[in-house]
Amino acid sequence: MKKNYQYFIAIVAVMLMAISAKAGSHWTCDSYAFRYDMTAYVQLTDGGFPLQDYSDYEIAAFVGDECRGIAQIVEATKPYGLIRIRSNEVNGDHVYFKVYRFSTYEEITIYDVGIEFVSQGIEGLPSAPLFLELTHQFLVGDTNGDGEVNIADLNALIDAVLGNDYGRVFDVNGDGEVNIADVNALIDIILAK
Repeated sequence: MKKNYQYFIAIVAVMLMAISAKAGSHWTCDSYAFRYDMTAYVQLTDGGFPLQDYSDYEIAAFVGDECRGIAQIVEATKPYGLIRIRSNEVNGDHVYFKVYRFSTYEEITIYDVGIEFVSQGIEGLPSAPLFLELTHQFLVGDTNGDGEVNIADLNALIDAVLGNDYGRVFDVNGDGEVNIADVNALIDIILAK
């Protein structure tokens, strides 16, 4: 009987360690530090096809460098992430998404999907989520999308800062705003070549 009891305790301990290891999160978000929230439904895609297994991934919403929400994965016909995004502003924060892959320790910033925070707002639906494409490769500083970082990107970024154009791709330093700091970040990238 004592042997069975020890065996049972060992199995429970291993299961608890596995659960706690999986429960570990790459990012943290203090939900009590914010007054307002909104909801986003997101789905990971790879090459345009929805992922069926999210066990290796964590999805989070960001404003600048600050994590504003971590997805709860809902297992359905096609799994999706449910994110409560937080803010202290009623609206206006530019929200973008990041995905962490545990097996490769890789952070993937999703540049082509961004939303504006609206208190009590909803982006996407379980039946029509926002698609977060994992295989889209983005070259930081390639503001004109030609696959290179050079003086043409600087011209495109200056146009954006002056208000002649705007897009997520112009936020070179990833702070959620397009301004002179992005011009400086792009110059640093070009000079580092």
